[in-house]
Amino acid sequence: MWHSRPPRVTPSHWGSLQTLLRDSYPEPERLLQTHLTATMLSFKTNRVLFKRVNLLASEQAWRKSVDFWSRLSRFTLDDLVIRDYHHESIMRMADILTHGPSSLILHEDPNGNAALAYAKAQRRQLSQLKRARIPHLHIIREAAAGHAPILDRAIRIDSD
Repeated sequence: MWHSRPPRVTPSHWGSLQTLLRDSYPEPERLLQTHLTATMLSFKTNRVLFKRVNLLASEQAWRKSVDFWSRLSRFTLDDLVIRDYHHESIMRMADILTHGPSSLILHEDPNGNAALAYAKAQRRQLSQLKRARIPHLHIIREAAAGHAPILDRAIRIDSD
């Protein structure tokens, strides 16, 4: 659930976000629509999804639910890791906008099947270590570090 949490947002900003999402922006949306043509879903569908997901995230009940589950979590995320993920996501967006279909990001494992298979193998190994009563917390930390964002990983941002 940690990925559902936005960076630190003050309560007053949630109302502003909801107001902005409910407003209409025909001219900027027309401009976006002319540039975003080769997408899997229509522009209208993408716009509706974007607005609805952000409206949901800004609802107080949703935020309380996310906060509740994050308090129950055994694991915390360091602010530096969250900042690194945020920076990587911005770099990935810029890479796609800059390089379009030739962006290296589009050729990665989109469903994360390789990462899921690797995580499953790691879980199996950790279970075996736990059953054998072998200390394993340092392995969890090392494994988690391997999944943290790598800012320079095959992302090219240059001025063409």
